[in-house]
Amino acid sequence: GGTITVHADGTVGSSKRGKIVARGKKKQTAAGVVDVSGDAGVNLLGRIEARGLYGGSVSATSSTRNLTLEEEIRAYGEFGSGGTVNVTAPTGTLTIGGKKGAIKANGGSPAGGGSVTLSAVTVDAQKVLSARGLTTFTGGTIDVTRQSVVLRTIKVRGGSGGSLNVTSTVGSIGISSAVQADGKTG
Repeated sequence: GGTITVHADGTVGSSKRGKIVARGKKKQTAAGVVDVSGDAGVNLLGRIEARGLYGGSVSATSSTRNLTLEEEIRAYGEFGSGGTVNVTAPTGTLTIGGKKGAIKANGGSPAGGGSVTLSAVTVDAQKVLSARGLTTFTGGTIDVTRQSVVLRTIKVRGGSGGSLNVTSTVGSIGISSAVQADGKTG
């Protein structure tokens, strides 16, 4: 997969059909890199994919305002390790919602699941966060840090369970559904 960079001094927005894709060939090449940033906000209604033999890298940043995701970010490693996803809104709210809003950095061998890092003044992840490894490989890592955090379903499962770190620096943490870091074989 190649490299896609989208930057605006203002707001970056996409429609439902506004997909961003940096895929590699499933059994042969690694996924690419996607970097989306808006100084005055990011509002993405379309899917972002960076999947291939090994998962790619996806970053989305809103420098001074809110960041909203309403479709999946996929950084899959179809036959290799999962990719990395970093979503940041240092002075705003990060919302993962909509019907299909989710972040998935799932993978297989050799390293298993990828990594997901979320950081904002308030993180409201109403949908799935996943960094799963296949049954025989290690789960990935998910890190969520900031003031107030609301999470729904979180999966870092694998042959050996993955790692989940959630930190609220001054506010509260709310989890409204399953948190799964179970190991299938270890």
